[in-house]
Amino acid sequence: MKNLTKVVFYNLLVLIVLIILLEAFFSVARVYYFKKPFIGIFFSAETSSPYPYKDDNCYVMRTHVFYGITHDHKNECKIKGGYADGPFIYYDNNANSQNDAVVILGGSTSDGFYYGYSNGNTWPYLLDQKINKSGLNFKIINAASGGHGSKQELLKLLVDISHLNENIKYIISYNGINEVSGYDDVNDFTLKHFPSYGGKLLYMMNYQKWIKQNIADKFVIGNIRILPNIYSGYRYLTSTCDTCYKKITLNDNLLSSIKFNKTSINEESGRWEHNVKIMNSLSESFGAKYFVFLQPTLGIYGQEKYLNPGTRDFALFNSLSEEYKENLNKTYNKLKAKCSQLEFCFDLTESIMPNGNMYSDERHLNENGNMIISNKIFDHLNSNIQNN
Repeated sequence: MKNLTKVVFYNLLVLIVLIILLEAFFSVARVYYFKKPFIGIFFSAETSSPYPYKDDNCYVMRTHVFYGITHDHKNECKIKGGYADGPFIYYDNNANSQNDAVVILGGSTSDGFYYGYSNGNTWPYLLDQKINKSGLNFKIINAASGGHGSKQELLKLLVDISHLNENIKYIISYNGINEVSGYDDVNDFTLKHFPSYGGKLLYMMNYQKWIKQNIADKFVIGNIRILPNIYSGYRYLTSTCDTCYKKITLNDNLLSSIKFNKTSINEESGRWEHNVKIMNSLSESFGAKYFVFLQPTLGIYGQEKYLNPGTRDFALFNSLSEEYKENLNKTYNKLKAKCSQLEFCFDLTESIMPNGNMYSDERHLNENGNMIISNKIFDHLNSNIQNN
C-alpha cells in the first residue's frame, strides 16, 4: 500500500510538472511566435473586456451558413429593455406598435445581446430611449451581431431584413472596425477573390467539414479560464483558431469551381465601399433610407492629444501595439476618404475623445461612449425625419 501511494504521488508530480511545462511552452509560443497578447499563466489574466467566459446564452454563438457566425441565444438571453425574435431585438417601448421601423446593422459594438461592455446600455437601446422620449413614432429593431462586418450586413439585409414584415423607413449601419485587414480570418488572397466570404466559410467549403462554434468551453470555471495557453494551443492544433483559418490553402478543386480572376475588389476599403453602396440601393428598393456611420475606435492616430494619464482610456490606448495601430490606421484612412465621398456616410471617428472613461476595451465603447454615439445618431435621424 505504501508503494502504491508513492507511485500515485510521483505520477501526480510528473503530471503537474508536465502541465506547468506545457503551459509555459504555449505561453512563449503564443507571445513570441504568433505575436498574440499575453493572457496570463495558469489562469486568465484580468482582461479589459467584461466578455463573460461562462455559459451565457447572450454570448453563445453558432455557425451560420451565410454569415459564418450568429447568435445561439435559445430565447434565454435577458435583454435590457427588449426581447429577441430570432436574429432581431425589439425594444419594449414600441415593439408591438404599428410605428415605422429603424433597423440597425453592425457588429458587436451595436449588438444588443452583448450586454457586458456597457451594462446593457448599448447605443441602439439608448437610441430607442431617446426616440420614445422625443415622441417620434418609430421603433428600433436591432439586427446587429457580433463578428459581422459590411459583408454580413449586406447578406443580412438581403436574406433576413428584406422579408421582415415591418414598415422600414430607415436602415442604419454602424461599422468600420470589422473591416480592418485580417479580420474574420481573411487574408489578401481570399479578400481579392472571395470578398463575400469569411475564413470559416472557406474552411468549411475547402474541407467539407462543418465547424461547431457553440460547443461548451471545458477550460472555464465560473468566470475564470484555467490553463489559457494550453487551451490556446489546443485550439491551434485542432484547427479551430483564427490563425488556422488564415493559413489554409484552398484546394484546386474548390478554386476551379468558385474562383474567378476578374474581380473588382483589391483591398478592405474597396470591399466596404462596394457593400455599403449595394446596401444603399437595396434600402431604396424597400422604400427606406440608408445611412452608414463610420465608428470610432481606440488606436486612431491623433487620439494621443486627448489621453489623460491614469485613466482607463489612457491604459487601453497604451496597451495597443504599434503593429495593431499601423494596421488599423491603414484601413481607417481609406475608409474615411471613401466615406467623405458618399452622401449617405457620416464619419463619427472623432466623435469620441478618449480622455477618461469612454471605452470598455480597444474596440467597444462603454455606456459613456455609447451615450455620445446615440446622441449623434439621434440628432442626424431626427433632423432627417423633420425634413421629410
